[in-house]
Amino acid sequence: MRARTLGLLAGTTAAVGLGAAVSQGRRIRREVPRLPEAAGPRRGRAPGAGPPLRMALLGDSTGAGVGVADIRDSLAPRLAESIAARTGRDVHWRLAARLGATARLAHAELLPELDDPGWRPDLVVLALGVNDVTALRSPATWRRDITALVDDVRRRLGDVPLLATGIPPFSRFPALPQPLRTLLAAYAGLLDRGYAAAIRSAEGHHIRVTPAVITGAGFFAADGFHPSVVGVHRWAELLADAAAARWAWNPAPDEPGEPVATQKANVQPKAGQPITESTASPTNNAIR
Repeated sequence: MRARTLGLLAGTTAAVGLGAAVSQGRRIRREVPRLPEAAGPRRGRAPGAGPPLRMALLGDSTGAGVGVADIRDSLAPRLAESIAARTGRDVHWRLAARLGATARLAHAELLPELDDPGWRPDLVVLALGVNDVTALRSPATWRRDITALVDDVRRRLGDVPLLATGIPPFSRFPALPQPLRTLLAAYAGLLDRGYAAAIRSAEGHHIRVTPAVITGAGFFAADGFHPSVVGVHRWAELLADAAAARWAWNPAPDEPGEPVATQKANVQPKAGQPITESTASPTNNAIR
């Protein structure tokens, strides 16, 4: 399977030196600094005046805060703060993430961490895919793994709104030399298209991360691979804008204080706001 995947990479980027890229990959594993997961509790709250909104994030090293020192600067709490700022809601967040997590590992070992009858999320965020790219998971295997994960989210949590951040463009990772960078960027794009299709099939919302999002001074941490505090903040803003454009969380008329998600239609981006590619079905009015 690995040889077949490498052949696929070679076929799609025939002008790139495959042998050099493989050698570079081995060297990077030895030389790139290995940053730890961020320290701190895996749950918290972003205060707001409105009724509570519960958000769970399932992810890999970015979710686990690799690249920042304090868990409060990681993606889940930053996203909670951004959503609270946009909605006025009191956002309670939980995190199930691990350095090196693939979609398969997240399904088997991280998703069960969200099982709590007394705490049912109103939003599930997925931040996965980077490790499936670096492990050279075949497109079919990746699609099967992410579909199994999403199906189990639906089985456990029903029609909870589902937001997936796309696989970031490897073409902007400073830690990756050429030609490895070009090869992995092409492969990440291939897997991300399968990711988008799987999320669309589950009636969720996939947000493509464009090169513009992760370009600029200070986005990356010292390892040149994970986002810094600045990068996490920018990423959280992107996701919060997408969530606010897709859903509105309001108290139900007959159940004051209980959050209900309703879909917004035909929302246009604000002036100056990055345009992202959404793969959510525009014709389905059910909230997923």
